[in-house]
Amino acid sequence: MTRTGALALLFLLSGAGALVAETVWLRWMRGLLGATAPATAATLLAFFAGNALGAIAAGRLAGRWRHPLRAYAAVELLAVACAAAVPALLALGAGAIDSAYDGLRDSPGQLAAVRFAVALAATLPAAVCFGASFPTLGAAALASGARLGSTGVTLYAVNTLGAALGAAAGAFFLVEAFGVRGSYAAGLLATGAAGIGALALSAREAPRAPTEDAGNGGGGSLTGPASVAFVSGFGTLAAQVLLVQSHAQVLNQSVHAFGVVLVVTLAALALGAALAGTLARRAGPPEQLIGDAAVAAALTLAAFPPLFWHLTDGLAFSGAGAPWPAYLFACLGLAVVAAGPPLLAGGLVFPLTLAWAAERRPDAPAGRLIGALLAANTAGAMVGSIAAPFLLLPRFGPWGAFVAVAIAYVLVVFGRRDRRPTPRRTLRIVVLAGGWATLFSLASPLETPLLRLAP
Repeated sequence: MTRTGALALLFLLSGAGALVAETVWLRWMRGLLGATAPATAATLLAFFAGNALGAIAAGRLAGRWRHPLRAYAAVELLAVACAAAVPALLALGAGAIDSAYDGLRDSPGQLAAVRFAVALAATLPAAVCFGASFPTLGAAALASGARLGSTGVTLYAVNTLGAALGAAAGAFFLVEAFGVRGSYAAGLLATGAAGIGALALSAREAPRAPTEDAGNGGGGSLTGPASVAFVSGFGTLAAQVLLVQSHAQVLNQSVHAFGVVLVVTLAALALGAALAGTLARRAGPPEQLIGDAAVAAALTLAAFPPLFWHLTDGLAFSGAGAPWPAYLFACLGLAVVAAGPPLLAGGLVFPLTLAWAAERRPDAPAGRLIGALLAANTAGAMVGSIAAPFLLLPRFGPWGAFVAVAIAYVLVVFGRRDRRPTPRRTLRIVVLAGGWATLFSLASPLETPLLRLAP
């Protein structure tokens, strides 16, 4: 196996371990916080905030390591240690809350804030390590940003595929087979295997001279790519929240809706990253391809409400009364057909942004580019995960919120200066305007019924 192949295998394990841990955190936080909604919010906030902080820190340090593969091994093993401490920290925090409960029970807002703080304090250190893994591995695999659009995107695709496998295992299989703690141990073993494997590979790693960011690296700043990365994260997570809300109307349990949508989201992101690497090499400049992908995302997101209504026969329950394997297959099939197209189109944007940044800053340290863009993408994901349930849904309703997220992708198409020739830009306008005009005249998402009513 080549060195790049070995690193890809390690990163597959890393992604799987991180998502198994996240799914178990959701179960534990539901016990601490008392309900699914605040538990989901706490889990996502801790995971994304930690990922952003870890990406920023690792990105800034990436060019200074003489042995970046050892640094990656240390990050993964530290993630295992921090994650292993999470149940004990949550238990200590819960005990402290119980002892102070009499003084807080008359202030439910303060009690909720204390519980939220305990949840964040217990899980944030591990999440920081998870977020530092991609920039650190990028520094080990890539000397500079020149290969970020090829090897870097491939590593991102493999890691996201591992995350999809970990989410599926954690949500549907591991807990039933090994229990919650056994499932968590399996996630830690996967992460630890990535760290130990990297440590073994580092024995053959030659020392690398520390590098500094070479100014503009022969290109421009990262302002454009960073803003696109932010919108990509916002669109993906806002869409995920809205898709969970939609699927929860037709599945037997909301936990199944969350698990199914999470798995399909991560699988679409992995496939999008794999396609992005090929497209960036064969189909044109990444900056142009980003606009094309954003048009596809805007069209398919707006088309989701009437398509979902049609596929579910007017929001009828899916797989009701079927045995578990058939029910799970029906749930996944519905999510793939209905949610797959917008998630895949949106999943192309961030890896294409990595390739675009590689074109603009080929001489910059790869880890620094990854850290900056991953932090922007994660920040957008945090905003999207909060805006969707607390702003978009109340303001625009379940189906209008999809149109609002679609408009965010429209901003990617037209909100930045396009330096390339105009025919392709004109074609985007024609396709987007014509597609939306046809959709809103034949099956408007804003007129799709919200509920299934008896005759």
